[in-house]
Amino acid sequence: TMVDTSRNAVPTLSAIYRFIDHLAIMGYDTLLMYMEDTIKLENYEYFGYMRGRYTPDDLKAMDDYAFEYGMEILPCIQCYAHMEKYLIWPEAAPIKDTTTVMLAREDKTFALVEEIIRVTSSCLRTNRIHIGMDEAWNMGRGAFLTKHGYVPPFDIFNEYMDRLMPIVRKYGLTAMMWSDM
Repeated sequence: TMVDTSRNAVPTLSAIYRFIDHLAIMGYDTLLMYMEDTIKLENYEYFGYMRGRYTPDDLKAMDDYAFEYGMEILPCIQCYAHMEKYLIWPEAAPIKDTTTVMLAREDKTFALVEEIIRVTSSCLRTNRIHIGMDEAWNMGRGAFLTKHGYVPPFDIFNEYMDRLMPIVRKYGLTAMMWSDM
């Protein structure tokens, strides 16, 4: 099952533990943790700022707790869109295409994405990761358009994936993503 930790209140560790307890009783073996910007990243002060976020130690503790039940915690992160809560901050200006989508073709975008992947993969035992990639409907229509001119969205998306997947593989992960793009 999946728990959304990105909307409204971010569940506390004790709430996640209770959720794991209930899932284990029902026989579940996988918990998908949907985390947009609710991960503490050392070099990104405003990632998850004022929203509640999980530290690497929190993620490790959740993983250890779930592991005792034979349960896998699988991170569901966002690598392109659904970043509106982070993109409001001046720190994110260099990677902002639109209000919700990060800037393709930008090294700083991929530095952030790699940091998200590195942190989550270092904290969790799983070798699977959900990379999101959904609902990037306005990609290429903001700062990207100004910087690169019009590029068909399909081309932007495929180019983005060509750059993202080597990062995923670098950390020994198998990716999955939402299918709406």
